[in-house]
Parts: sequence; structure tokens; C-alpha cells
Amino acid sequence: MKVLLLLLLASVPACSPLQTQLPTLAPQTIAPTNVSPTQAVSPVTAIATATIPPPATVTTATATIPPAATITTAPSTTRAQPTAQPTQVAQSNAPASPRRIRFQPGASAATVQGTLAINAMNSFVLRAFAGQTMTVSVYSNQAHMLLQIAGTDGNPLKTFGAGSSSWSGILPTTQDYSIGIITENGAPATYTLHVSISPLATATPIISQPKRIQFAPGAISATIRSAVAPNAMDRYVLRALAGQTMIVNVSSYELQMYLAIHGADGTVLKAAGAVNWSGRLPTTQDYYLTISTPDGAPASYTLQVTIPQVTIQ
Repeated sequence: MKVLLLLLLASVPACSPLQTQLPTLAPQTIAPTNVSPTQAVSPVTAIATATIPPPATVTTATATIPPAATITTAPSTTRAQPTAQPTQVAQSNAPASPRRIRFQPGASAATVQGTLAINAMNSFVLRAFAGQTMTVSVYSNQAHMLLQIAGTDGNPLKTFGAGSSSWSGILPTTQDYSIGIITENGAPATYTLHVSISPLATATPIISQPKRIQFAPGAISATIRSAVAPNAMDRYVLRALAGQTMIVNVSSYELQMYLAIHGADGTVLKAAGAVNWSGRLPTTQDYYLTISTPDGAPASYTLQVTIPQVTIQ
């Protein structure tokens, strides 16, 4: 039995320390370590250089830009002729020379018949004196009529924008006054124009020297009670700043009053007429207020002027 065991042990090969280290040394003998450096690099560099496009092909896009001359010449030839016709139409509708209105001896009114062409304006002129009351009206059964009245000195008494076909007021100056007539929509129409001027009083209207209005310290308004003498006009003056709002009211228990306002530079803020006015002052200067009555009749009145303080935001 012992002999048998010894034989079996002798037949099993013994493991030496060298054999146990062989598995850890196996990776050192991998085949790729035998590949030369030139063989591993050359395929990679060949592929990278082949995909870069040549720079010369980028500049060919500039050849597709059209020349600038072909863009600007076309519109100038197609739009030159259509502008000629509107110019001719405007010239054909230019207002005719004004016709002078003359009253018959002893008369204080005149009536004129007229016809308006398409988009046309008829104009008239007549002379009147300061202090006279002029009343103008125009009528047509074909279209709504509009009036414009101004002195030859350029001061407007009524504009087309007011939208009315009649006007009445005291004339501020002795001069020629022009009357313009149009239709609201430019349509042709026949019309009747009526102008009347009150007879001039026996004495020339007395225009008083202006009295200066000064507010009390800290006040924004002033009230004046006075009376207009027969055939007279009362005048007041006060200084105000550009951008301020001025409010003027005149009242009387006896007669209808008239109020006119203008600046020292000649700018008319309000022609003689209604006794209430409010507006923003255009310039820093003196402003004149003129108060009168129809036909120069005497009357007492109350004048109130208010100028609120300017709010600075």
C-alpha cells in the first residue's frame, strides 16, 4: 500500500515558482508591440488631409452679385411722366383775381351771385373802416359753403377751418378785407354772397390808451369793472410768458360785448366777437385786450383775466 501511494505522488508534476508567474507575463508578448511607428501613423494623416476643401473655391461666390446700375435705372424711367398731369390740374384751379364789392350810394349791404368750378375758390375784396361791424354769409342749395375773411395786413378774422358759412364782427383796422369762398368737398356750385357793413358813427371811434393789468402778489387772476363810453373802445395790456394759458371773460347786463386779443408783435389770438377766450400763449410778450359794443353804444362790463401758474413736471 505504501508503495502504491509513493508511485502516485511521483507521477503528479510539481509546480515551481516560475510556472505561477507565467500568466502575468503573457501581456508583454502582445503582437501589436511589433508594429513599426511609420506603419501606424501614415494611414491616419492621409485621411485627415484628404477631407480639407481647397480654399480657392470659396471666392467664386462674388461672381453672382448683380451690378448696381441695373437696379437704380429702371424706376426713374417709369415714374417721370405721371407727375405731369397733377401739376396741370393744380394750375387750372388757381383762384381768380379778387372781385371788388362796391355798395350802391346810401346802401350798407350788397348781394353777389357766383359760380364755383370743381376744387376752385372765388375771392372778393371790399374796403371798410375800423369800428364798423361787418356781416358776411354765403348760401348754396347744391353744396355746403365755407368762408375765409382776412385783412390785407395778413390778420385773419375767420378761416375755412372754422367750418361756417357766415361771420359777423367788428373790424379792427381801416383797410381792404378779402373774402374767400369754397365748397366743403370741392364740388361745383352756384351761390349767393351777402355782405353788410353797419354805417360808420358820426364820430371816429375813440380808442383809449391801454391800461396795464397787474396781478396782486401771489394771485393768478384780476377782475376789472368799468364802462365803455359812447362810440369808444377800451384797451388793456398785460405781460405773459410763452407756454402759459390765458383765460379772458367779459360780461355785461346791458348790451352784447365784443372782445379782441392780439400780441404786441401783431399776432391775432382772437378777432372781435365772442366775449370768452382761452388759449396757450405762443410768445413771451405784452398782450392787448380790446373791449367794445355794437354800434358804439355805451355799456358797463366786468373783465376777468386768469393766468394759472405753469406746472413744472
